Amino acid sequence: MRVTNWSGPGKVVSLGLSFLIVTTILTQVLAAAPQGAGATKAFAPDYDLNRFESAAVAFEKEDGKHMPAPGCTVFIGSSTVAHWSGLESEFKSFAAVNRGFGGSTIPEVNYYFARLVAKYKPGKIVFYAGTNDIADGHSGEQVAADFKKFLALAHKDLPGVPVYFISMSAAPSRQKWLSQYELGNRLIAALAENDKSLHYIDVTGVMRDAQGNLHSDYFGPDNLHMNKAGYAAWVPVIAAALSAYPELPAVDAAAADFKDKDAELVRLFRAGLLNSKKQVSLESDGTVYVSTGDIPAEWLRDSSAQIRPYLYFAKKDAKVAELIRGVIARQAKYLVRDPYANAFKKDFGIWEEKFELDSLTYPVIFAWSYYKATGDSSIFTPEFARAMDKVLDTMAREQDHAATCGKPGVYWYTHESLVNNGKGPEAAHTGMVWMGFRPSDDNCKYSYLIPSEMMAVVALTALVEIEDKFYADQKRKEQALLLRTQIDDGIKKYGIVEVPGFGRVFAYEVDGLGNHLLIDDANIPSLLSAPYLGYVDKDDPTYQNTRRYILSTANPNYAVGRLGSGIGSEHTPKGYIWPLSLIMQGLTSSSPADSGEQADIVKALLASDPGDHLLHESYDPDDQKKFTRPDFGWPNALFSEYILVSRKMVTPLPVPVWKH
Repeated sequence: MRVTNWSGPGKVVSLGLSFLIVTTILTQVLAAAPQGAGATKAFAPDYDLNRFESAAVAFEKEDGKHMPAPGCTVFIGSSTVAHWSGLESEFKSFAAVNRGFGGSTIPEVNYYFARLVAKYKPGKIVFYAGTNDIADGHSGEQVAADFKKFLALAHKDLPGVPVYFISMSAAPSRQKWLSQYELGNRLIAALAENDKSLHYIDVTGVMRDAQGNLHSDYFGPDNLHMNKAGYAAWVPVIAAALSAYPELPAVDAAAADFKDKDAELVRLFRAGLLNSKKQVSLESDGTVYVSTGDIPAEWLRDSSAQIRPYLYFAKKDAKVAELIRGVIARQAKYLVRDPYANAFKKDFGIWEEKFELDSLTYPVIFAWSYYKATGDSSIFTPEFARAMDKVLDTMAREQDHAATCGKPGVYWYTHESLVNNGKGPEAAHTGMVWMGFRPSDDNCKYSYLIPSEMMAVVALTALVEIEDKFYADQKRKEQALLLRTQIDDGIKKYGIVEVPGFGRVFAYEVDGLGNHLLIDDANIPSLLSAPYLGYVDKDDPTYQNTRRYILSTANPNYAVGRLGSGIGSEHTPKGYIWPLSLIMQGLTSSSPADSGEQADIVKALLASDPGDHLLHESYDPDDQKKFTRPDFGWPNALFSEYILVSRKMVTPLPVPVWKH
């Protein structure tokens, strides 16, 4: 359970925000907490923390015979877990491993963390302990404090791995401590509201009947430990919580197996690769919704980029493939619903209707890439065909936006934030596709954004193959071919300018009337990303000239600071760097992975971490604790792809190539 903290794009937050909120919540709860017997006693164990050493040794002997696979789900805790004889079979689909021991307390669980949790490289951790601590006379506050120490261990050694805390349940023989159990539960639930990797599983409801009485029939003769009926009541509650994140064994294993001498790099990679799992939800219609992060909406661009690293694992992992098919199916529904919208709600409502050309092209390339990675053509459904019709028709219509606006019987797009009564700035007919907004969601100054036009050429190359091979639609194939040629011709005619000291470079935006904008923005598609998209080769002369220009202070969005240098965006404070641009610089560099340039990029990315082991939208290169968007999935996913590719852990994905 968690409450997503939405700061909105571009708003500056500090690292201390989440912790401040948690502290405030804890202070308020503690102020209202009962202060009865045992409520304030400090925890000082009067026993050796290794008193269950024999249990740990027994587990290690068991591991010697059969070591659980990375990505498993470790259940750790006290005798309630240890006595659960059917646990591993009941949670077989989650690859459950039971590591409960004795009448353990939380400090003892922490003591054995390395040997009974971290060593298994789990994909999930389920935690149940604390009741023995309170029965020993210690407080709910201390239980929460000791559990925070467990979380700190998990965050340090297993970054990105979700932890599920099962609420403490008072057995019939322990009802006198109920108030302290409830206090500890409230404090830990408050932690979960602001820690995305922590999930609070409340089982108190299923332990009571309709009148609120404790199910005494759920316990054995000792009135302390549960019987089969009690465990059976817990199973569906815990399974539902674990199912909130998809099981992706190949992804979990890749995260767990990654090793490097730089511990911070390991933490950042693992957290980045697993981040997209945390942003998805499996919907009742079989589709998969992908949240952008701290904004409760899905962007067509972001969702494609967030799930892209999982394409590398789709062929060997059926669960990954299933997830991606659900993403593609949902994107098709979005495009059919409104091809001018860039972001949607979970219920398919429109979050934003800012027409950005890349919102049409990302889903095309993503679906084509999935097919190329897996050979699975089942994604090319009638619904997907309708979506592609929308893509082609919208592109064709917006080739002459001025003529379309106001034309009787034809849908014409306007937006209240655009000039010229919502129609946007004047632009000539160039063969390229008009758009109102940049990939940053900001207004275009000139309405032909060259990086997006480049991406359209690549997407149309993919679409030619799709229409031909899977739909045998000659008319749509020819339409895609014509659009591709016209857009590419427009780029060559209007999108390249001569810049003193740099030569011929690609402009960022043009209007076909002689005006152009010489910048680059961190959001992708960007000029920097042209080879990554597949539009040009890395050694293309015009691209190399452009690269020199945009990676210099000649680019108004280029920032330099104590922690590094890179491209930012007008979307965020001036002088801030976007990790997206640093990663893209690495992905498009001709330098080998062990070169100075690549090392500097990795160093700058690691330096941008404010302490939460995540990459953010943008940051102050002189103070990494000043950043925007506490939870932004895209850069974390792209970083994981950068490491996968640069370390040659995977074979690079193919791109649709047209020799133009």
